[in-house]
Amino acid sequence: MTIAYPYHRFSTKTQDKGSSIERQAAATTAMILSNHWTPAPGGPLEDKGRSAWRGDHLKVGQLGKFKELIDAGEIEPGSVLVIENLDRLSRQKVRFARRWIEEVTEAGISVAVASLNKVFTEESLSGENILDLMQYLMEAQRAHAESERRSSFRQKVNEGHIEKAKRGEIITARAPAWLVGNDGKWYPSPDRAPIVQQIYEWSADGLGYAAICKKLNATYEPWTRGWKTDRAEWKIGYVRDILHSPSVEGEYHRKAAGEDRIEVITGYYPRVVAAELVEQARAAKRARLKTGGRYAPEGRNLFTGLMTCGSCGGTMAKIVNLNQRGSRYYYIICRAARGGSCENNVQFRYDKFEEAAVREILYLSLDSKHFTKTEETSPIIARIADLRKQIELEQRKLDSLVAMVEDGLDSRTVATKIAQREDSVARAEADLAKAEAALQLARGQVSPADHIKRVMEVREAITSDDPETGQQARRMVRTAFQNVIESIRFKSAKVGHRKYTRLIAMRLVGGHFMVWFDGNGNVVKKRDHLEVFANEPDSAFSRILRYGVADDAVEVLASQVRRSQPIEI
Repeated sequence: MTIAYPYHRFSTKTQDKGSSIERQAAATTAMILSNHWTPAPGGPLEDKGRSAWRGDHLKVGQLGKFKELIDAGEIEPGSVLVIENLDRLSRQKVRFARRWIEEVTEAGISVAVASLNKVFTEESLSGENILDLMQYLMEAQRAHAESERRSSFRQKVNEGHIEKAKRGEIITARAPAWLVGNDGKWYPSPDRAPIVQQIYEWSADGLGYAAICKKLNATYEPWTRGWKTDRAEWKIGYVRDILHSPSVEGEYHRKAAGEDRIEVITGYYPRVVAAELVEQARAAKRARLKTGGRYAPEGRNLFTGLMTCGSCGGTMAKIVNLNQRGSRYYYIICRAARGGSCENNVQFRYDKFEEAAVREILYLSLDSKHFTKTEETSPIIARIADLRKQIELEQRKLDSLVAMVEDGLDSRTVATKIAQREDSVARAEADLAKAEAALQLARGQVSPADHIKRVMEVREAITSDDPETGQQARRMVRTAFQNVIESIRFKSAKVGHRKYTRLIAMRLVGGHFMVWFDGNGNVVKKRDHLEVFANEPDSAFSRILRYGVADDAVEVLASQVRRSQPIEI
């Protein structure tokens, strides 16, 4: 019984939409059936989007893995690799493809070519069947020459397009949906460009993709229709693409033909979003990574992702309970305890903890950057954004030069350019450091008294009756808390029949400040520095600071509650 391994490959995504795989499968299947071979279990080997001209699939693709199995002796000698045509294997120079096939056939594996109706074995490649060998060489050489010709043509066309784009000429009719073409130039659409601006403002304000889509669908006519449905609506993926698109900053990214590098052309499109707003929107997006959820846009939970159980270390959940009068009360409880796998099944009042936490650390969490006015800092922020982009572009050019050296170009010619690019990167990084220092100074100009006043205004806005004001304030505070709070641990201990004492330990980043609350939102103890505990090595709360909410510390608290004594730390 001969085991047959059919192999199929195509080079580009465009071919994926066509019938390339189906055509190859039909050819290899027909050859397998005509020779009464047995198809290998697991289906055919396929490399999608891998170029035969580069030959990377011979090393790292499915074909490369197949070769590794042959070398390891896991493919039975006498088996056959079935391909549609020789160019499915390689369009590199003849010696590379021939060497690969020789190594395979020497291991006892045949290579069958459906288009030639030939089976190559070790004998046919060693001179015993000279006609098969000559036909193989002619076919491989023709395919290689054709690939080189096409690659050279594509490269020249691509270089021509890039040069035109650098001159500001329109090289393709396709453009971002918020631009219109006129007289060979791109211009912002008066109807759509403001919507892109609004999307970035919402992102900078703390809204996530879903919340932005909800606002867009309630306000603006959709630009596109879904490919799965014919319904026109704003989609999360489309909003995400807009918030990541370099086109809003005027950049056009084009992949060089036959290469992995991206050519970045600045100024090809008109900028539709200011640099400082782009920086703010994307920074806010990064800060929201741990704040997802259905009600994330409303900022209902200011401590999302920070609360853990002091018993099992699992996540604490925020739940809602209704009393007989229909009033809502929000509680925090261990998720594992709700499932019966943790003993810490006591509920903590969320509203009391939030009020106490905001009172204790809000002034530590909000700094001047949360109140920065764009008109005061926008020139510096724009400068920083431009410098970062300059460094990115210079680094890409530097990487391209290094790649040229690795590809065998004259290193002496390229070395000078590499040194120039490195100097440019170094100068830009030095300018960036100065600009960032200047920005810090600009953001620190508020007096302590004014800063406290602003913090108090935010504290009041959290509970505002106006939904927009309250949600905006809560999103700001939630983001600030994510930056300064390291952990919040909840622990309880039984002190009587259906009576429990509760302890909440909140630790700020670096452990330089810790505060403990009871279940009613009262502060049990505060510590400002680790050094304070040096003289109290046996203190239960000293152990809490170092190891979290320890069992013995909670027992100390519980015992003191039982004796109705004030907690001494």
